[in-house]
Amino acid sequence: MHRRTFNKLLGMGTVGGLGLQGSIRGALAPPVEIGAAPGKWPADSYRRLIVDMHVPDWDPVLLCRFDPEDYVRTIAEAGFQSLLHYAQSEVGLCLYPTKVGQMHSALRGRDFFGEVVAQCRRGGIHVLGYFSLMYDNWAYENHPEWRFLAEDGSDQMLEGRFGIVCPNSPYRDYALACLKEISAQYEIDGMFLDEMFWPGVCYCPHCTARFWREHNTEPPRIVDWDDPAWRNFQKMREQSLLDLALAAYNTIKQNRPMTVCSQYSTIFEPWRVAVPLELKQASDYAGGDFYGGPHEYSLVCKAFDSLTKTHPYEFMVGAPTQGLNRLSLKPQEELQLE
Repeated sequence: MHRRTFNKLLGMGTVGGLGLQGSIRGALAPPVEIGAAPGKWPADSYRRLIVDMHVPDWDPVLLCRFDPEDYVRTIAEAGFQSLLHYAQSEVGLCLYPTKVGQMHSALRGRDFFGEVVAQCRRGGIHVLGYFSLMYDNWAYENHPEWRFLAEDGSDQMLEGRFGIVCPNSPYRDYALACLKEISAQYEIDGMFLDEMFWPGVCYCPHCTARFWREHNTEPPRIVDWDDPAWRNFQKMREQSLLDLALAAYNTIKQNRPMTVCSQYSTIFEPWRVAVPLELKQASDYAGGDFYGGPHEYSLVCKAFDSLTKTHPYEFMVGAPTQGLNRLSLKPQEELQLE
């Protein structure tokens, strides 16, 4: 975590309190009766599950044999109280019939998202929708004019992950249209908006045009915290993320009174990701995923306990032993500790 962020959290008193309400109460939650009426969301839900499904469609077999009934029954038998299910992913393909985006071709029009929502309702499980913002292969590949552009002008996929698009581009309108479609069409309890951070500094035409409009000058290319122009540029980058998050939050809320959570784990990252603490304005509770071990988790719980609008906050931790390496699994004792 960046020193300035740590000092700010320290000044807010987040490092001094216990702040473990979410994790401790979750570990001691009573068993869940399969098919029982779910408790109040989100106040009574401590056992929450997300199954990563960043699944492309280059092979027609992918997702084509998915059994939603067996899937949800397995989740219910494991005692989970809520499921964060993918309506879309970093691949950018929609997993529901869409009039806005591109549907996953292997589904052949099948409502993958809707079928799981229906099964969760029958099984007494709260169900939420997942949506990836900015990390979007389909948008990147089909709209080059929306792409994130690094300082050297390159628009390659970064960090070996997925194509990244800029929130100051028309991508924003596209993403909001998808969120409006999902929130209007499905009776779900909430939505989680992932990847709310910059992968670096963007100098695309849309960011450049915005900086010209707001400051009447070219965006600076040298990192100099004593330079007012650089500080204004960093503020613009933070505001760009906040603008997208608030627009998404309000779009969803206008369609259905559900909870909305924007990924908030990146507030602990350095200046490059440009995530402001004010991002919590676009979340009904603080939530995010972490991979740094017990010391990081302890700090996160204390910070989230103070920063969240409502309790419980949402602490996500992965089952793989090596961060995002999906082909590994932690021992049960380690997961229990976390």
